[in-house]
Amino acid sequence: MKNQLFLFCILSLLLISCDDEVPQGPNFTDPNPNDTEIQVENKSNFALDSFYLNTSGGSQLFGRVDQRKTTNLKSFLFSYPEMEIRFQINGKNFLHIPVDYSNMTKVESGKYELEINSIDTNKLSFTFLLEELK
Repeated sequence: MKNQLFLFCILSLLLISCDDEVPQGPNFTDPNPNDTEIQVENKSNFALDSFYLNTSGGSQLFGRVDQRKTTNLKSFLFSYPEMEIRFQINGKNFLHIPVDYSNMTKVESGKYELEINSIDTNKLSFTFLLEELK
């Protein structure tokens, strides 16, 4: 009888000490919820080779962006409305570097599209516009 009582006490303690399992599902939490995501839309008639973007909150190489195509979103810690943009067309280098960030305000975190427009291959110039995705 003592053995049965002892066994009962041990089993009771084991059952009491076990926690109920909390169901675990996949965790899709964004590791950087306050980041800025940018995709590039090439609205020109040229393929953009080695497309590189530096927002001062990080840099990303997008690679080739074909004419009239849009890339996938890439993450940056933050971005200013102007950024360093580099790409090539037929071996010619195109470059935009902001002169000064001191008077600029960072854009709010979110998803944006950087549109590349009006490329002049003689002057090696282009226009761009950063717009928030809706």
